[in-house]
Amino acid sequence: MQLSIDDREDEARIKAIKNEFHSKVVICRLDAGDILIQQKNKPDILIEVKTIQDFINSCNNRRMQKEALQMKQACEFSYIIIYDDGKWNTDYATQTVNEKYGNIVSLIQRYKVPVIQCDNQYHFLKCIKAIIRNV
Repeated sequence: MQLSIDDREDEARIKAIKNEFHSKVVICRLDAGDILIQQKNKPDILIEVKTIQDFINSCNNRRMQKEALQMKQACEFSYIIIYDDGKWNTDYATQTVNEKYGNIVSLIQRYKVPVIQCDNQYHFLKCIKAIIRNV
């Protein structure tokens, strides 16, 4: 298995992924997504990672929808992980809860890209492992 991470990804997340997956991690520029997982005799997996604030901003300016289309064209097994720091109601009130879930459901239904929300780094790494196991 090779796990490639976009070189524009958050340094703390890169470090956490490297610590979890060890020598299987390559840092490079990806055309789509933030994490590309390639395994022998298995389909590739593409993951886009968004903080809750970046998710809101990218939905508001329609960038998220363009990224979802680009991911599906690049890789059949594409996922969006919202990396939530638990401050949704207090710090990120630029979008209502209805808008947030409306955008998530739209990405799942219209663009056929599953959206998973992780509450912390531990859950984020476990989520990546679960995606790998299940594809």
